[in-house]
Amino acid sequence: MTWLPYELHPETPVEGRPRGEYFRRDPEQARQAQEYLQSRARELGLEMNTPPVIANSRRALLLAEYARDHDRFDAVNRALFAAYWVDGRNLADEAVLREIAAGAGLDADEALAAVERGDGGERVSAAMAEAAGAGITGTPSFIVADRYLIVGAQPYEWMLQAMQQIAAEAAGTDEG
Repeated sequence: MTWLPYELHPETPVEGRPRGEYFRRDPEQARQAQEYLQSRARELGLEMNTPPVIANSRRALLLAEYARDHDRFDAVNRALFAAYWVDGRNLADEAVLREIAAGAGLDADEALAAVERGDGGERVSAAMAEAAGAGITGTPSFIVADRYLIVGAQPYEWMLQAMQQIAAEAAGTDEG
């Protein structure tokens, strides 16, 4: 599996935007949606606390690309997810990015300098163009066997069934 960068909300200011302001939905509906996602995460043994602010992810994506170039992508990617989805931290904040870079074994000063220069920005833009061409409009999205697009956080059982069907098609059978 290859993780590719995707800016879900590129219009979001660096300081972030309150989640309620962004989604503009009934507070009860928002609460129910958050509870559903959190319960699904718990079922998988994951901690998830919906962040109160939608973050602008551009700087985090640039840090991840820097980490990819220095063989530390997985550590940075996991730390970014935890910072946002567990700790509710702003992924555009320099202190957060510095902490994540250092924690992943990167030189934090060099990493932040690369982020500020926009190093890796062309790869982020190319991935966004590729995603648009593939019809991707949200995250998570999965392209399987260069042919099938699965968008959204689907139930495990549904994903398993889809993967079995894709594998059966690849094997030339209709079983699934």
